[in-house]
Amino acid sequence: MPLLAVLWFAACAVPLPSRPPLLAAPDRAFLEDLTVAVVEASRVRPGESAGGQGPNSTGCTLLRPGGRDDYPAFWIRDYAMSLDCGVIPLAEQLPLLRLAAACQPLGDTARVLASGSRVPRGAIPDHITFRGVPIYFPGTVADEAGQGGAVWGAIPPLDDAFWFVHMAHVAVTASGDPALLHETIEGATLLARLRAALAMPPRRPDGLVVHVEHDDRGVNFGFDDSIVHTGDLLFATLLLYRATRELAELLALAGEADEAARLGANADSMRPVIAATFALPDGMLRASTATSAEPDVWGTAFAVFVGALEPAAERAAGAALTRAYAAGTIAWRGAIRHVPTDRDARPDSAWESALTPKN
Repeated sequence: MPLLAVLWFAACAVPLPSRPPLLAAPDRAFLEDLTVAVVEASRVRPGESAGGQGPNSTGCTLLRPGGRDDYPAFWIRDYAMSLDCGVIPLAEQLPLLRLAAACQPLGDTARVLASGSRVPRGAIPDHITFRGVPIYFPGTVADEAGQGGAVWGAIPPLDDAFWFVHMAHVAVTASGDPALLHETIEGATLLARLRAALAMPPRRPDGLVVHVEHDDRGVNFGFDDSIVHTGDLLFATLLLYRATRELAELLALAGEADEAARLGANADSMRPVIAATFALPDGMLRASTATSAEPDVWGTAFAVFVGALEPAAERAAGAALTRAYAAGTIAWRGAIRHVPTDRDARPDSAWESALTPKN
């Protein structure tokens, strides 16, 4: 079972207030034990190798997206998602946060790669190799020279910048020590790096929605990296919403009350805009507003999860997901589909523009 699925089910096992547990105690214990086992199988300690890569010379215990020989590097988004399982100790989190921060460029001029893609100020790597080399684009594990290109976008995936903020939010909250925000990493404080990360993904003129054009795009969300999304981007915008909230909380801890209040107000103003931009008549949210604007099941669920919708839109989104699940259109062979089976873009693809075959 993939790490993400294990952690998702473990999170679902947490009982809600004033409600009976969603899972019986033995089932919950099984999933908790499985989560601990999967996290352990994903660790690559200093000096160890995995999947034909290594040894790990970063000085950190790296966590891959899963065990066995798959994905032998430190993927930022997969790790950041896994933090919510609550079993990764702070002693492992802090070195990984510093490692990601140290790989973030803060120069005023974007680095242009041989592929023609570029790495702008504030970008966070897609993944970091066992040798500590940042790889900013998907499509390769360790080919630093050949990374990027038109297939993978002109700029790095947009979501990693927001996952980096989530990494910091989890670590600082767990530590209870806001002094971490003032720690200097490669010449810049962590707080300065978080600001740069939040500012990196391009926005439309109102500043409230992540927006890309075809010739200047970045991946919307890492699990959609083989899909071309253009225009206003749903998943990246939802991550922007959460990261804005999280950075506001960190700024408040750091004593930056005015900036914290400003960011909190920005997040508040995003909620009606998100529904107005992405909601379809049935309540589902579309993945984008230009290329590949199909209904996005994962994005719709995530919008509800992070509280990015106002009450009426949230109820409509939940009802749309419930209807689709009851109709059998969003599950396929035990997995939850990105696009409902009855809303595919064409017979051979769920999306208008994608590299991967259907299903």
